[in-house]
Amino acid sequence: MDSRLNIAVDCAFICEPVYQHNGKLLAVELLSRFTTTSFKSPIYTERFLHQLNAQTKAKLLHAQLCEVKNQQKWFIEHQIILSINIDFDMTNAVLNDDDVISLLDSMPFIRLEIMESFPNLGDGAENALLSKLAKRYSLWLDDFGSGNAHLAAASSGFFECVKIDKHFYWQWAGSVTFDNLVTRLREYCQNVVVEGVETHLQYCQLADIGVDAMQGYLFSSCPLEEVSHLPMQYGHFNIR
Repeated sequence: MDSRLNIAVDCAFICEPVYQHNGKLLAVELLSRFTTTSFKSPIYTERFLHQLNAQTKAKLLHAQLCEVKNQQKWFIEHQIILSINIDFDMTNAVLNDDDVISLLDSMPFIRLEIMESFPNLGDGAENALLSKLAKRYSLWLDDFGSGNAHLAAASSGFFECVKIDKHFYWQWAGSVTFDNLVTRLREYCQNVVVEGVETHLQYCQLADIGVDAMQGYLFSSCPLEEVSHLPMQYGHFNIR
């Protein structure tokens, strides 16, 4: 993959596991990691993706789906969900690109994770583009509590799952506000996931207030090609 500066960039796909409050593996989130030998500084994924044009993002999405296709047997056999982040530029591909549509239709375990930068999330159920996506695909809402991802979007009925942003969680964890928010979000969707879980204590506290699943550095990630090595159970879930 080439950036606009014509610098050769390598892309690897990483899986971050999402474990339920009962310790069972619910899903993995597919993330892209970019590296280059052209300079030593790290490539920040969000910043790099923001610089790509819509055509290049569509190619990236297609590449992701092709790699997932190679691992689909494991996802199907174990009934594990895989979420893939999409932004506004990628929506044209998932709605109009025949190859992308065919790949998505062949892998119903995939969820499209709507990024908080998606335009007009605050319109909620009135967002025509989101409505169009929701009629065709199962959607997750990413980074609730940051930027545009707020209650109007979560309560739209479009999202199967809402993921609470890690910075929001770190700021409000343990407060009545946070506990009430989790309760309210569970009225609108099947699953509430909290990102940024780094300790077993945090995992236990979130399970106790009804959070469905957790994601974060507490759980080791792996390359997509090694996804079958992920533990199907978080081994310490019942330790208090």
